[in-house]
Amino acid sequence: MAAQSLSNGEGYTTCQVISKDLAVKKCAFLLGFPPGYSIIAAGLHSFTDNHYTIDRIFNLISLLLYFSGLLVLLGLIKLKPLYIALFFFWHAISNSLIQPLGGTDLLSLALLIWAIIITLKLLKLPTKWGLAALIGLVMGFNCVVKYSYYPMIAAIPLALAITGFLQKNRSLYINAALVLAVSIAVLAVQTIYIKANSGSTAHVSYNNEDETVEKKLFYFDNLNKIKPFPAYVLLKEPFSFHIIPDKLAQWGIKIPLTLQGIILFALSGVILLLIFYTHYVQIKTLGRDDTKLHFGIIATVTILVNAGSIKVLSLLIPPLATFGDWTYVQEYRYFAPAMLCCVLMLMLSVGQLKECALNYIGFALLLVGLLYPLPDKLYKTMSYGLTTNTFNPNTLKEVKVTGTDKIGFEKFRQAFDDENGQVVFSQKGFISDIYALEGAIVCRQYEDIISGKFNNSGPVTVVLRIPDMMSPAEMEFIDKYNAAPIVKMDEEKLYKATLN
Repeated sequence: MAAQSLSNGEGYTTCQVISKDLAVKKCAFLLGFPPGYSIIAAGLHSFTDNHYTIDRIFNLISLLLYFSGLLVLLGLIKLKPLYIALFFFWHAISNSLIQPLGGTDLLSLALLIWAIIITLKLLKLPTKWGLAALIGLVMGFNCVVKYSYYPMIAAIPLALAITGFLQKNRSLYINAALVLAVSIAVLAVQTIYIKANSGSTAHVSYNNEDETVEKKLFYFDNLNKIKPFPAYVLLKEPFSFHIIPDKLAQWGIKIPLTLQGIILFALSGVILLLIFYTHYVQIKTLGRDDTKLHFGIIATVTILVNAGSIKVLSLLIPPLATFGDWTYVQEYRYFAPAMLCCVLMLMLSVGQLKECALNYIGFALLLVGLLYPLPDKLYKTMSYGLTTNTFNPNTLKEVKVTGTDKIGFEKFRQAFDDENGQVVFSQKGFISDIYALEGAIVCRQYEDIISGKFNNSGPVTVVLRIPDMMSPAEMEFIDKYNAAPIVKMDEEKLYKATLN
C-alpha cells in the first residue's frame, strides 16, 4: 500500500474519513508499512502491478532469509542434528511462532537472526570493525522494515558490552558503540527519506478524534492485557499450550483464567530455571569463548529488550477506541524475537544436560511441547469441508488472498464509479487495508453512519457492507436514504446511497 501511494505521488500516506465530516479526507503516515517494505515492493512493481503477487514474492523472500538464517545459526551454536531436524519439522507441521507474523514481521525476525549470526562471528574476531558496521546496517534496515524493532538496536550493543566486560576486552566496547552508531545513522537516513516523501498530509489520530478516550500520562491498564511474560513467551504461542483449556471447556470443564495463568506461570518458571541452570550455573564449564555462552548472552539481552521495551511503550500509547480498546501490546508478533530466543535457549539447555536421566526427561518434555499442536493441526486439515466453520476446498478459488472476503473486486471497483462527490466505504467490524488498495476511501465508524451521527460538508456517496440479517437501525438507514443493493455476497450485500 505504501509503494502504491508512493508511485501515485501521494507519499507514505493513507487517506480515510471520519464521521465528523465524510466529505473531508484525513491522511496519515503509513506507520505499519515503513520504507523497507515499500522500497522492495516498488522494485517488484517494475515487473508486475498485481499487489497479491508482490506480497507473495515478498513473503517468499522473507521465508528464505528466515530458514536459511536459522540453519546457519543452529549450526554455529552446535545444536544437536536431531534437535535441528525437530525444530524444522515443528515449523512444518504446527502452529509455530512464525504463523501469526505478517510479511514485515517475518523479514524483521529473519534480519535479526542474521545480525546475531554476524555478531557471533565478530566475537571470534573482535578487531574486524567491518563486521560491526555490517551488524549496524542490518539492524538499522531491520528497523526500516518494521517500526516496532526500533528498541532492538540496543540489544546487540548491550550484549557486546556485557561480553566485553566478562572478557576484559576493550575492542568489544568499541564494537558496541560502532554497531549502535551505524544503526542510528540508518534510522536518520530513513527519517530524512520519509520526510521527503511524506506527501501532502493532514495527520489524524483516531484516538484524538474520539472524545470518549480518556487522556492520561500513562496507560497502566494496557499491562493487564499481557499475560505474565515467562508464560506468555514460552508457552502461550510457540507451544500452543493454550489449546488445552479451550479443549477442556468444550467438554464442560472450565478452568478459571486466574488458575490458567498460575499454571502457565509455574510451568514456564520451571523451563526458565532449566535455561538459567545450563547457561549460567555451568558458565565455568562453557568457557568465556564458547559460542553457546555468547549466544546465551545475546538471547537473554534480546528477550529483556524486546519484552521490556514493548511493555514500557505500551504505557505511553492509548488503546484504540475504534477497535474495541485494542492496543498493540496484545499482538503476539511483536514478541517474536523473545519467543524465538526462548525456544532456541530451551533446546540448547536440554542438549547441555549432563546426567543421562535428565537428558532423556528434558528431551521428552521438549518433544511433547514442540509436537503438541500436531493433533490439532491434523484435525483441522482433515476436517476441511466437513464442518460449517471451516473452508470448503470447493470454494477456495472464490476466497481472495486476504482469506476473509468472498467478493469479486471487479464488482467492488464498479461500485465506486460515481460523479456525485466522494465515495466512502464502511462496514461493521474491522476493515482490511485491501479495500483501500482497491480504490476505496474508508470510514471505520460504521455505527456512526448507520445511526446518523455524521456530517458532510459536501455531496458524498457511501457504499456500506450490510449483513442480510439487518438491525432496525440498518433498515431505517436504507429506507431514509433510498440505499440500493449493488453487489450480492454470501449473507451480505453492498448498498449504495447518496448523502447530499
